[in-house]
Amino acid sequence: YQSDPAVSKWVNIRDGRMTVFDQFMANVQFALSRTLTTHHILPFQATSTVGARWLEQSGYTPDIIFLDSAHEEHETFLE
Repeated sequence: YQSDPAVSKWVNIRDGRMTVFDQFMANVQFALSRTLTTHHILPFQATSTVGARWLEQSGYTPDIIFLDSAHEEHETFLE
């Protein structure tokens, strides 16, 4: 991806990881300051299995879940 000019324009790597989640959180904080309440979004930076276990143990039943799954061949099937 680093040699692909179409991708390298928007990929930002800091401390060995992509900063997409950081940008997502900045966007959430901006939206919360305008219209949403904290009950709308519960971001997790974890595997889907860990997130599902936490939701179950905490008693949450979300209406919708956005999952940015793993991107490796066998990990995606597992998620």
